[in-house]
Amino acid sequence: MSLEQVGKNPCSSPSLRNEPKKSVVLYARVSAPKQKEDLQRQIETLRDYASHQGWNILKIYADIGSGINDTRKQLLRLVTDLPLLRPAHILWTYKDRSARFGTTILEHTAKMYGTTLLSIATQQHENHEHEEMVHTIMAILYSFSGKLYRQRRSKKKKEETQKTPTPAA
Repeated sequence: MSLEQVGKNPCSSPSLRNEPKKSVVLYARVSAPKQKEDLQRQIETLRDYASHQGWNILKIYADIGSGINDTRKQLLRLVTDLPLLRPAHILWTYKDRSARFGTTILEHTAKMYGTTLLSIATQQHENHEHEEMVHTIMAILYSFSGKLYRQRRSKKKKEETQKTPTPAA
């Protein structure tokens, strides 16, 4: 099943209303340490949503790191824990909290254990998807420009080291 948008009002989706007690895991992510308060707000929003649904929270995972970083510790731990926990849903506030791209792999892995990915946020405005794409492109450009800069700096250091004569003994 693909990512579902069900809205902030838990009763807005008839298919999710009054489901039998289910177990879920929560995943929250922010990009920078200065956003820790936002991370806590995400967790509280997810807890409230799960509680309102009557769902049991098995575990909460939270990361601070870029959405294009595919080595986030808590996200990897969540994937590792899936076979053991087998939650009905993985909840997050927005689709991009899991990853900027590559969510298909996460979705496929979750589906193998009977788990669905559930984004609880609604679109803030009409241009949300467009803005999300722009943010993703900017994050990718930033990442690759940093890598290019590091490669140039390394090459320049290497060239300077080779030009520097070694003192005679």
